[in-house]
Amino acid sequence: MTNTTKVLETQEKVQDITLSDILDPAFQDRTALSTNDLWHLSESMKRGQINPIRVRKLDNGKYERIAGNRRLQVARKLGWPTIKAIVSENISDEDAMLQCLDENLNREDLNPYDETVSILHYIGLRLKMKDEDLISLLYKFDNHQKGKVMDLDFDEKQAEKDIEDALKDVGRFNLRTLTKKLTVLNINSILIDAIKSRKLTYSNAIELNKLKDDEQLKALMEEVLQKNLPTRMVSERVKQLIGSAEKPNLLKDVSKAIKEFNSFPSEKQEEVKRMIQNFIDFLNKPFNAESGT
Repeated sequence: MTNTTKVLETQEKVQDITLSDILDPAFQDRTALSTNDLWHLSESMKRGQINPIRVRKLDNGKYERIAGNRRLQVARKLGWPTIKAIVSENISDEDAMLQCLDENLNREDLNPYDETVSILHYIGLRLKMKDEDLISLLYKFDNHQKGKVMDLDFDEKQAEKDIEDALKDVGRFNLRTLTKKLTVLNINSILIDAIKSRKLTYSNAIELNKLKDDEQLKALMEEVLQKNLPTRMVSERVKQLIGSAEKPNLLKDVSKAIKEFNSFPSEKQEEVKRMIQNFIDFLNKPFNAESGT
């Protein structure tokens, strides 16, 4: 269990709530539910509800779901008019989201895509920051750790600490691993759907995303699913399709690296200058064909 359970210090009571009065949370806490899990839960709930869901009372008289998404969905499918719920009073948006995230991470085994989105939403709420701004900041912190960005300013350093504290409360990831997980947000939608339905692993999806041709991607993904190929074999198949034997373009790589020169630390900039000067001196030196120098 994560540290998020420590926020549950609110006045609570269990009561029957009309299903139509229960709203989903404003943030995207979970977008993919296993059909198989829902079916088994449905069979269990036909004999009666075992555990209440958790909701919070809204100012308009309605209720917002905090935990128990699967139970609520099954109750709706079964046509129940009401459902038993623990009603939390006077709970903040941040604490409500933290409880919901705790429920998802510890009980419902979030897929990598929804897990990443949920954590981003929580941190964004905690720091009062839009998701896109938060993602940009995470990449900047990662580049700073790699020496590609100069010192952070005061506000950025404070934000970095706040994000680290938030991740400790969530109990998942650190700054580096969360930034690495952001890759899943930008992969082909075909792969995202496969991840959310738990057909495809995160590692295999990242490898398959290297294919830019949708037809090749679909064909190889079907092969991966049918044969349950490990990531190593998927990587080899991807390399075969995109042509792993392509000749490296040295001048293009050098040009790309030079564009990042201004973001290098001063010591690294001086070292690069010396290397470039040595290279220029070598080019200007007369070439002796007999000695090869």
